[in-house]
Amino acid sequence: MNRVLVLLAAHNGADSIGRQLSSVLAQRGVEVVVDVSDDASSDSTSSVVRGLAKADARIRLLDDRSPKGSASANFFSLVEQADVAGFDWVAFCDQDDEWHEFKLRRAVDMLQ
Repeated sequence: MNRVLVLLAAHNGADSIGRQLSSVLAQRGVEVVVDVSDDASSDSTSSVVRGLAKADARIRLLDDRSPKGSASANFFSLVEQADVAGFDWVAFCDQDDEWHEFKLRRAVDMLQ
């Protein structure tokens, strides 16, 4: 089964990030791990992700909470820190997306 590393850039997304992570973790036909970078949120985004990560080892909150200043800079920071060893694919994810359960499987099929 293909392994996909999902890079999720977050900022003040406490209201939606739980649903987003649930939809990523519910992907069918692939194995997923999610690296989350919190861009110095002033809400409880980091706490929400930390709690979810305690319950599911497939969620990894990066330690660097320094301000990135933009979504693109946050994604760039994720790319720089990502350890892609052991993964077949990398996907990018915004904090307020909710994914259909076969989104990544279809993407992998198309790319192959």
